[in-house]
Order: sequence, then structure tokens, then C-alpha cells
Amino acid sequence: MNQNIIVHDVSQEYWYIKEQICSCGGQFEPQGQRLPVGNGKLVADLIKTVCNGCKRQKDFFFDISNFHGVERAKKKLELMIKMKNASMGDLLSYADELTVSPAAKAVDTIISLGKQNDILALEWINEALNIAREQTEISHRKVKT
Repeated sequence: MNQNIIVHDVSQEYWYIKEQICSCGGQFEPQGQRLPVGNGKLVADLIKTVCNGCKRQKDFFFDISNFHGVERAKKKLELMIKMKNASMGDLLSYADELTVSPAAKAVDTIISLGKQNDILALEWINEALNIAREQTEISHRKVKT
């Protein structure tokens, strides 16, 4: 059984595949995509690939619950309840939350800062990422011991 890779946006799926190297040294190229369903529920996003070197076929399964499916629908419902008595400003911020996962929004913001040549903001974000990586590594070490 394949383990689903947790993602926050479709573009992250293709980025992940681009980063994978076949054992022959080639790169996997997407050939098709579909949303398999199991027990009447969305299971994952499946992207079929072929290595451009040895022609090996490999399927990648992605957990897309952060931006699609039941969990995302629950989050949308919770936000809609909050929106009932919200101001126009709150409604606009909720609209973003309804359509974009936090990780995808962060990536969009980082790309925008790069286009603006805001080096200081990018360095600040990079430092935050380094701290988060260190904390993640520490928590993983604690789990293993």
C-alpha cells in the first residue's frame, strides 16, 4: 500500500515530483492525474509518472485533505458560521481562508516578496524556516528515543 504524501496545493504535488530522482538518475515526468475514490470518499490525488531515463513507471499518491474533501469542507463550514455576523473586512479575510490553504498562501506571499526584491523580509522568513526545521528535528529525535 502506498503512503499518501501530505500536500497543501496541487502545485506542491508537481514540485515534489520534480524533486524526486529515479534510481537510474533520471527525472519523473507526469503522465496523468486522477482522483481515486474508495468507499465513496476521495482517497488521494494520484499522479502517474514515467522516468525520462529508464522509462520506469511510478505512481505518486497525495493526501489533498488540506485543500479538498471532507476536512476542508468542515473548515469551510466553521468559517461560514463565523462569517454570519462578520464585518466586510472579516468577510474578505475569511474568503481567503475558504479558498487557499495556509501553506499555499505562504508560498504565494514569499514569491510576491521575491518579485518585490524584499530581501529583508525573505531573510526573516528564512530564519523562521530554519527555526521550524530545528524544532521539527528535535521533536523527531524525541519520538525516536
